Amino acid sequence: MAQWHLDALSQALTQRGWSHSVLDDSDAAAYPLEGGLWSIHRGPVSLILELACWDTMGNPLPSTAESYALSVREHSFEGLYFFKKSSPKWKPALKAFLDSLDGADADDA
Repeated sequence: MAQWHLDALSQALTQRGWSHSVLDDSDAAAYPLEGGLWSIHRGPVSLILELACWDTMGNPLPSTAESYALSVREHSFEGLYFFKKSSPKWKPALKAFLDSLDGADADDA
């Protein structure tokens, strides 16, 4: 995961009316903007976003900077994979992820 992934996600959440904050800032000194958990809120809806911080063998990654995806805790939404910046899949994946968050907002309203 690169800083631009976090910037794009943060900006997109804000544009859609979600406020967000970092819940786990264990990597804050090494990777200042994000920890492994984000809390997002819009109206009565609160969700927890979790960065994938483990490798394929289930071992913890050295830092959240090495995360490759995120998911929504306790929801079956499709997660967001952090594609390379040059990949044509990044923007559609981000939009689909945000649309699923909007669906949670509608379901809980």
